Amino acid sequence: MKKNRIPIIIVFVAMLTGCVGFKFTYNNLDWIVPWYVDDYLALTDQQEEQFDQAFGKLWAWHRAAEMPKYANLLSALESDISKQAITQQKLTNYRDQMKNFYRETAKQAIISSADLLASISDEQISEIKLVIEDERLEFEDYIKETNTKSRTKKRIRAREKEYRKWFGKLTKKQKKLIQTWGNEIETSLEYRYEYFTNSRAAFLKALSNRSNKELMLSELLYLVDERDEFHNANYLEIRDRNRQRVDKLLLDLQDSLTKKQKRRLLNRIENYRELIEDLSNK
Repeated sequence: MKKNRIPIIIVFVAMLTGCVGFKFTYNNLDWIVPWYVDDYLALTDQQEEQFDQAFGKLWAWHRAAEMPKYANLLSALESDISKQAITQQKLTNYRDQMKNFYRETAKQAIISSADLLASISDEQISEIKLVIEDERLEFEDYIKETNTKSRTKKRIRAREKEYRKWFGKLTKKQKKLIQTWGNEIETSLEYRYEYFTNSRAAFLKALSNRSNKELMLSELLYLVDERDEFHNANYLEIRDRNRQRVDKLLLDLQDSLTKKQKRRLLNRIENYRELIEDLSNK
């Protein structure tokens, strides 16, 4: 069976919380997501029914409760950008809001799938372990096959591509800002690999307690609420410094936007806000 490299909860969160997702994708999650799940492990007929019911409830909750929050965030962002009022504190606030969006959706996904997770067999656990091992080896190979220089170049190219989508053609000054940011970012790949192994081990440990559904749930929810507990302290320090560098880049880019770029950026945010408002009203 083809193995998907994305853990089941991450699939839910990535597809449900991506505010720039396509309307078609969001409106058809009920048949798209099961493909991902099926690639991760084979469900029995009874488990498929459990999944359909659980996901239907999760999807309805997300559309009604979470999507309006995303629209409100984008509305506030529109206002701040139009007034050129983005500050360090506001960036922190936006980041905290997005972290809360992730946390709430992940927790709801876990709670809604509790019965399904409790019904997983030992054979299915073995399937999950194989996928996690494939992920680990892929991660390990990436570390071995790349170096800091190549990853820095890739990071800069990716960020330039992303900003071109929002701003249009970048100025020389903006490219220089992005290059400076990219070269200053501290590598944390080895620490993220450590987090990967720690968090997956905790995930499997939680599933090993599936005969006690309440205990399993508490351990899975702990994974969401206390993610930093599974990170190395050195990583957390690097992450905080890198966030400061990202914030500086964003503030510098705000000051560098041309009138044309600013119009394009605001139009794109408005389009996504209207899209999300439309999806939340379905």
